[in-house]
Amino acid sequence: MSDAAKSKIDRLILLTDRLSDMLGADIKALETGAVKNLNSMEHSFQQLMLTYTREGASVNAAVIKAASPEQRQKLMQSAKAMNDLLKRHQRLVMRVRNASEGMIQAIAKEVERRQASQRSYARVPAARPQTSGAMVYNSVI
Repeated sequence: MSDAAKSKIDRLILLTDRLSDMLGADIKALETGAVKNLNSMEHSFQQLMLTYTREGASVNAAVIKAASPEQRQKLMQSAKAMNDLLKRHQRLVMRVRNASEGMIQAIAKEVERRQASQRSYARVPAARPQTSGAMVYNSVI
């Protein structure tokens, strides 16, 4: 195996492990509610993801075949661990997103309810005020 192929795979394994550590910290922050401590929002995490993407694109089937069985196994384990963490991270982020959207909708409905005019006894019904137009992410207009 060439030194270039070995070093590419070693770099990819190292990057995968570093990203997995950062994702693990994000998952802990989401589970404890400390969203201000999310690594995925920081520039260093995004830079590391870009580097991982470039390194991953440079590793092709020939480089993988040239790797030793131990390196291939280690790379597969690192990638599987990171994929599992990414799935868990995605589930937690979607839960937070759904909860925050639900709160926004509930607040908007309450504001609308409070601003709605009372029904009068007059012959002409009062004009209905415009809705507050709350921000909703998943609704289709």
